[in-house]
Amino acid sequence: ATAQANAVATQQASKNATATAVTGVTATAQANASATPGVLQTAIAGTPTYQDTLTNPNNQTTQAAQWDQNNNCTFKKDGYHVTASNNVLGSGQFKGCHEAANQYQNMAISVDMDIVSGHSGGVFFRLGIDSQALGAYSGYLFEVDNAGRYKISSSANFSTGSGNQILQDWTQSSVIKTGSTVKNTLQIIANGSTLLFYINGTFLTKVQDSGFTSGDIGFLGTTTNNGANADIVYSNLNVYPYPPS
Repeated sequence: ATAQANAVATQQASKNATATAVTGVTATAQANASATPGVLQTAIAGTPTYQDTLTNPNNQTTQAAQWDQNNNCTFKKDGYHVTASNNVLGSGQFKGCHEAANQYQNMAISVDMDIVSGHSGGVFFRLGIDSQALGAYSGYLFEVDNAGRYKISSSANFSTGSGNQILQDWTQSSVIKTGSTVKNTLQIIANGSTLLFYINGTFLTKVQDSGFTSGDIGFLGTTTNNGANADIVYSNLNVYPYPPS
């Protein structure tokens, strides 16, 4: 009788565990499904509020956006280059280039990125610039590296790391193309505190955060300690209103 009772209890526990696992998988699948197929396509189906190939600094639209142009932020025929080189001690560097004329709150962003060399690139959004702190960047960052990983973070000062918060740590994804002169399309939907992230049209993750509500758009280039200089190229930027009008 004891053996039979134990067997029944074990079977019931197994069923409960299986049911719990199935429920968890189903809930995750439902959450992912709600964030994916039609959402991105609908978000980028309309007319962009800002559309720019980022290949011509003399383009009227590009000039109106007031993009950084300096030794680390340059327009070329293939796109907008963000470059960075290690300092004299070989320490990795972090460089950002941004537009200063457009403030976005809720929006969908799509841009092509090519890591020609260096460690990582990415998109800053709801970006703030602190002129009193040597132009320190605050806001959100969707970062992708040359090994096929992505990371999502926020910060009050990305340059110093003050207030840095990892919202999604480095995560490998098979949808990220690796190698030089290979483009990946980075896509973001920001709707209030709901942030959705995609690469090449494939949903990656959903983040809930209300730390930053509006700001500019910028691009990233980084190197690692004693690593190769960075040259990250951005092109075909589209910013759409969200919800779609």
